Amino acid sequence: MPAPCCPNRRRKGSEYGRFGRPLLPAAILLATAFVVEGAASGTQARTGSPADTLSVFFTAETQGNLEPCACPKNPQGGLARRTGFLRSAAATVRARAGTALVLDAGGFFPEGEVPLRNDPTVARRFTALLLDALARSGAQAVALDHGERDFLEQTAPREARRLREVFLEADPPGTPHVLDWGAHRVAVVALEESLTDDAVRAAGSAARAHGDFVIALARGDGFSGRRLARLSGADLVVLSRGARPEAPLLEGASILVGCGIEGKEVGEVRIVLDPGTGGTRGVPRVTGFQLHPMDAAVFADPGIARSVEAIVRDAGPRAFVRNME
Repeated sequence: MPAPCCPNRRRKGSEYGRFGRPLLPAAILLATAFVVEGAASGTQARTGSPADTLSVFFTAETQGNLEPCACPKNPQGGLARRTGFLRSAAATVRARAGTALVLDAGGFFPEGEVPLRNDPTVARRFTALLLDALARSGAQAVALDHGERDFLEQTAPREARRLREVFLEADPPGTPHVLDWGAHRVAVVALEESLTDDAVRAAGSAARAHGDFVIALARGDGFSGRRLARLSGADLVVLSRGARPEAPLLEGASILVGCGIEGKEVGEVRIVLDPGTGGTRGVPRVTGFQLHPMDAAVFADPGIARSVEAIVRDAGPRAFVRNME
């Protein structure tokens, strides 16, 4: 089944391999880990009270992944696992009076083909399921590529309406979403790597005017993401295009993170604001970073799990074989 996505979607190459493993020299990553406190994957360090910490859970380039990969040694991923993990993790942070944001940097449509029957009815059902999972995961901002909003509203109008306030246009950049972090405002903006320098600067300035802390959902890889960070001045940049640095990277004062492709992992970064000078809002500092594997230990969302099982049963490869018998 061809990917139900807009033909105007633009893709560029990435310095990250097919599975998102960074090709940057190990020395660069090691040096960065020393610069950003607690940046090593799996770090659990916390500073200050939970109310002072911003926990950002993020996904990117999930590419319509429905089921865990078939790898016998490490079957990770799956829509139901991602949804269940995000709901549970964000609720746990909030129960401790902390602030949790759930963001998707884009690329939730598949690349190429998906193992479902090529049929308009199946495409509508598949698109509705992906959107339902985003809603159930509690996503508060989702980056869209050029033309995707129109496609969604035409293909799955009811589900698209539920997420209308969550969608963020990346090309051209839409109005930033403003979310609360205690006494601070967080402005989230989506940026596409093909934007001109002036367009990125303008989007960054608009976001800064709306929030004390700026997060950019970068529709780009590690290299173009650095450019977007530098020009926008965002405090935190969530990389897309399969970028998966093993520790947060720095570009000037910007912190860059990513979580690879196909939903095999969900990223989490925890940030505090150290006291600033002269009445400034403070200096962002990473106190924890983790790439959570979506393995069998993750409790899957039961409703999404049933929907995935049903669509694969009705329109997947096994259904095709049954119809041929």
